[in-house]
Amino acid sequence: AACIYDLGFNLESGVGALNDNARNKYMIERVENMTDKTTKVLCEQLKSGRFEPEYFEFRFSPQEGSKSMCMKLDENTNMNLRGIIDRVDVYRETDESGKVKKVYLKVIDYKSGSKDFKIEDVFDGRQLQLSMYMRAMEDVMQEEYPEAQIIPAAELYYNIKDPYIEKYNDDGYDDSDIRRSQEY
Repeated sequence: AACIYDLGFNLESGVGALNDNARNKYMIERVENMTDKTTKVLCEQLKSGRFEPEYFEFRFSPQEGSKSMCMKLDENTNMNLRGIIDRVDVYRETDESGKVKKVYLKVIDYKSGSKDFKIEDVFDGRQLQLSMYMRAMEDVMQEEYPEAQIIPAAELYYNIKDPYIEKYNDDGYDDSDIRRSQEY
């Protein structure tokens, strides 16, 4: 996967109102740094895998053909779910003739807030967002590849506040600050 992470823009250029005080200048610098580091990390992740980003801001609803997003609650009532998936990465496995046999899906939701993810919330039915997104994409891909096996590979939240996670070495030392300072 090719990655170009120099987006070629500067938030300060031509926007006088954003440059009028120290707080705004600090916020501009913070957004630029976070964007730069996040983009670099995402590019490194893409280079190290087989998946390719295929869908961005993908909208789904029963009206747009997502069958699994229309749930029958009782005889007279349906619940229609809709949403926008930030990113879907796809890897296709083909046979020797080039026919797609398996389609692996990765659903990614970007988060900038501070809400913690807890796996027990998924099991208890309190956090179903990514599972619903994956189900919608399974429908879409099954329609595109009716003969292929559609395989959910990952449902991921990506926190864009700080793209580095704590990682402890054998001595129990968290080296995330060192990794934050490294250039790719």
